[in-house]
Amino acid sequence: MKKSIVSIVLVCIFLFSLGFAWGDNTEEKTDNSKSADVSVILNGESEISWICGIPFEDPGYTAYGMNGEDLTEKVKIKGECLCWKVGDYELSYMLMDGRQVVASATRLVHVIPAELPETVRPHRTIYLTFDDGPCENTELVLETLAKYDVKATFFIVAERAPCHLEILPRIIAEGHTLGIHCYSHYIDGLYWDEASFFSDFMKAQKVVYQYTGTYAHVSRLPGGSRTAHNLIITLENGYDQLREMMHNMGVRYYDWNVQPETYESTDGVEYLFTHPDKDYDFAIVLQHDTKGYSVLALDSMIQWALKQGYSFAPIDLTTPEIQFY
Repeated sequence: MKKSIVSIVLVCIFLFSLGFAWGDNTEEKTDNSKSADVSVILNGESEISWICGIPFEDPGYTAYGMNGEDLTEKVKIKGECLCWKVGDYELSYMLMDGRQVVASATRLVHVIPAELPETVRPHRTIYLTFDDGPCENTELVLETLAKYDVKATFFIVAERAPCHLEILPRIIAEGHTLGIHCYSHYIDGLYWDEASFFSDFMKAQKVVYQYTGTYAHVSRLPGGSRTAHNLIITLENGYDQLREMMHNMGVRYYDWNVQPETYESTDGVEYLFTHPDKDYDFAIVLQHDTKGYSVLALDSMIQWALKQGYSFAPIDLTTPEIQFY
């Protein structure tokens, strides 16, 4: 009898302890199921189109933990969207716990070509262009242009000091065109490969947008297209591919066909622009607001052209491109 009682007690103890074990297993399964609540949520669509040439801005994302806590700062992004190059780019947003990915989401970005309008050939029109500014002379250039209600185009070096860049909104407000020359004028490094060139260009675009709230759509390569043609060797189709990529970005590129600064003096600039008797039908004039002698010649250049019946215009996307190559 005693043995039977002892056996019953032992069986009860065994079943009682087994129940605790079952309860523990159930609780663990419940905790593990909470991991399904860990997530990375994308803002906007998981597949988007982006216009080539516009700096890419990620629509954003949020990561949540098991208890709903915000873990967004622990997300790492794998992949890159080259906004200056047409193509498809995959971005992975990974929520990390140490080195382990505990949740992720993916976005596909289609970078598509921008559209360019048709060009229109002008008649007896002069396009004054100024490279390498803004600088201390840029204000005088604007004052001279305003005196005759003449509009021009400024191809800027975007790494200029903020005290000079502050004039960019005025350039646009007064009806002139703001174009990109470059961010850094270090030509050898600029043309090293496509990434170097377009990274510099997009950096300049961000500066233009920072000061004006708009992007530039015209450009002039440092050294002109002849320099770019000779130095761009990493692109499969060389300069032709560079030009196509810029068009995909919605940007037209302009060289020049009048260069009055060959004689480095005010009189020399005036002479080369007006004598011997010039007959411009479509002239894109290269000047630099960084060269004081060229700025000082501007007044007499404008007077001469107006007397000859020429009109002045700023370059825009309908202006035919003049390119050495």
